[in-house]
Amino acid sequence: MTTNNEPQSGHQFISSRNLYELETKNKIYLDLHFQSPERWSDVQRRAYIKSVLKGSIPTPIVLAHVKSCMDYCERKLGKDSEDYIYYKELHDAGYEYISVDGNNRTKGNRRFIDGEFALSNALHKIPHIEYDNYKNWVPKKGNRKYSTLPQYIRDYFDTCQIIIFVIKDATCEDLHEAFQSINSGITLNPQEWRNAVICYLSSIVRKIGVDYSDFFDKYWSETKQYRRSHEEWIVTSFVHVTRSGNIGKKERDAAYDNGMEEYEKEKRVRDIIKIMQRLCTTHDKDKILKSEATLTDLFMLIDWLLQNNYKINNERKFFQWFVRTYQKAKNAKITIKDDNGKTKQVSVILYQDEKGNNVRDYVGTQRSTDLCHREARLGVYIVFGQRHDKYGDILPKLDKDVLIQKDSKRDFPVSFRFPLWEKQDGKCALTGIDIPFEDIFNGKKYVIDHKIPHAAGVEAGGTTTFENAQLVCYDENKNKSDDIPNVTL
Repeated sequence: MTTNNEPQSGHQFISSRNLYELETKNKIYLDLHFQSPERWSDVQRRAYIKSVLKGSIPTPIVLAHVKSCMDYCERKLGKDSEDYIYYKELHDAGYEYISVDGNNRTKGNRRFIDGEFALSNALHKIPHIEYDNYKNWVPKKGNRKYSTLPQYIRDYFDTCQIIIFVIKDATCEDLHEAFQSINSGITLNPQEWRNAVICYLSSIVRKIGVDYSDFFDKYWSETKQYRRSHEEWIVTSFVHVTRSGNIGKKERDAAYDNGMEEYEKEKRVRDIIKIMQRLCTTHDKDKILKSEATLTDLFMLIDWLLQNNYKINNERKFFQWFVRTYQKAKNAKITIKDDNGKTKQVSVILYQDEKGNNVRDYVGTQRSTDLCHREARLGVYIVFGQRHDKYGDILPKLDKDVLIQKDSKRDFPVSFRFPLWEKQDGKCALTGIDIPFEDIFNGKKYVIDHKIPHAAGVEAGGTTTFENAQLVCYDENKNKSDDIPNVTL
């Protein structure tokens, strides 16, 4: 195969030197839909170069020819199709091929020629070299790198033929199917299969994983990241902020469709993970939140805070409170008597369905991503240490200076909400409408308002204090003017 003429489709050969030139001249596009970043160690690279010299490399490197695929999509789908545009952008950028399979081999070939690693000093069999004294060759210390190889071996290596399989007429879906076919004998997890789908969300998920690597490196091992476990967690997060319902493989798969709304939530997911990265890298020194489910709980809580217009005023105290709440909730016990009258400690039940089935404690709900279980866990945190319907008063209280809720003029601490609700007998101070216990902290429905408006000034009493605060319906507060009410306080 040459780089000057359009190649034929199917199996063919390319010299290691020509493959090197394609790689170093940025003619091969590494599309992470199909490939992972390099995983090979120098040990694996040495073994590959040894097999090249031996001529025993039956597995082909799979490349898609960009221009051929672009022309094919133009004929089949038209120039306004996403597939044509995908190939056209790569063609305009100067790429000739897309790497579908074989990135480690391509990169290993380049790194060897660039002198980044040396051959092992073991016996190398080179049966097809012209000179008999090199057919069984053991490198010496000074001639193991490409630049110091004996001239005959270096020249031979440059001409070694590497098997290539070229795909010419293919849509994006065809490439996805090719990837699946190539890897059909390999056990890939759902996210690895999902990643091969060419769509908006696929690229966004990978980029978030890179942009917030400090966060993901803290909780996901290198091996788990290779298997894209952290990316599946990101997909779960996208589905959570987009849909109301359970989250499983079906919902994650469905998100990888340009007709779905998940990719439109990029800013929202980024905002949350950015806060999480700051909190966790600064304050979680001992990796207490190593469970993916607990990280999901923190994600859900921060999302809830942002959607309800809360601001974290003290991140250290907020993180410490979250950890204490998590530990208290998962370890909470109550004393009961068994059928024989003996007392024993059992976990507090956080969730059960209407029929009394599917009984779960906090840890039990963390084993599921069903909506009912996620909501049960979120409910533990959004009472902020006030009375909880399952845990009572045992949850740690949030200090009043930790969270504030933005009001149009001045911030009130979130800690005012429950005392105001009790002071007002559970009613809106403006309308007298009952405020349900479960909605006390819902900033979309109820806000803390200045009795005497802040705009009236300090002399008129418009201060941001508990005495000048009232819990009111959100809509009613919007209609309330900044005039000083004609009442005696």
